[in-house]
Amino acid sequence: MRRFLVASTLLLGTLFSRAASANVSPPDTAANGHRIAYATGAVSSEELQALAAEKDNYSVWITTAARGSGAFLSDARVRITDTFRTLVLDQKAIGPWLFVDLPAGLYQVDVTFEDETQHRTLRVGGRRPQQVILYFDAQAVLSPEWRTPFVRSPYASD
Repeated sequence: MRRFLVASTLLLGTLFSRAASANVSPPDTAANGHRIAYATGAVSSEELQALAAEKDNYSVWITTAARGSGAFLSDARVRITDTFRTLVLDQKAIGPWLFVDLPAGLYQVDVTFEDETQHRTLRVGGRRPQQVILYFDAQAVLSPEWRTPFVRSPYASD
């Protein structure tokens, strides 16, 4: 089993990273034909900042972290279904953040990291995005070199 600790890979990610932009996808067409836009990433400091700049374009913000240390985790599988149990999105988060633009409605969000799955029910609608922070039992710790690239929380409303 591989454990991914984003905080400890920031230095390597910065040295070997591809473009300093977030992995923002065009709308993804799920099995049911819904077109759902999403963005995922935040492996390096540059990606954290780029993705944080995009957050207001999405109605759901999902973060995965280690219980206890709060270290970011990547490679969690995120499955979102609607009230009819129709699969809306099935995506591997390539970093600790997955932002999804869901239309108003009620959704079941199932997030799996390694062998642990957590479930959340979300009601999307209105002006404020839904924030979901999931803490998993992972032996991840923050790197001593970790320094947040943000002056204030990236989840703060502008």
